[in-house]
Amino acid sequence: MPDDRMLTTKRLVLRPLTVDDAAELHASPSDVATTRYWHTPPHTTLSDTQSMLEHMLQVPANCWWVICLQDDHRVIGMVGHLGNTNVPGFGYLLHSAYWRQGLATEALQTTIAYAFCTLLPDSIELWIHGDNTPSIKLAEKVGFTCRGRLRQKFGGQPALHDVLVYELRAHE
Repeated sequence: MPDDRMLTTKRLVLRPLTVDDAAELHASPSDVATTRYWHTPPHTTLSDTQSMLEHMLQVPANCWWVICLQDDHRVIGMVGHLGNTNVPGFGYLLHSAYWRQGLATEALQTTIAYAFCTLLPDSIELWIHGDNTPSIKLAEKVGFTCRGRLRQKFGGQPALHDVLVYELRAHE
């Protein structure tokens, strides 16, 4: 029986994330450029990635996908949301080799549509490192609006920085 969370776009296959994806996905969270604004330092071992996935998947309401290229099913990142909150929080990580090709836009638009059609939230959020201009542009491109600013220190970051809270409301 096909998984109703398997999603496709023109160039991508988005399939439900499992802990078994750790080996293929490890290239993204271990890449220094990819994780420059990520909330943890780059992963140094496969065990780091496995632990991250176990943590992400332990809450059944969370919904994460592996981003794969449609032509060869190569794993290039992940996208998803935390479903155990009043306002689902989205996140994504796309390997730097695939930036600026519109792939993150495809993945985000498709998973946002899925969330609004199946979870029926009033809104969803993205929390973005204040210096991450490409991610800010992506959020705005797919319809998010900046609603606030927090001061925070991510693990692996040397100091406090701004975190921008972007929101997309269902009626927008």
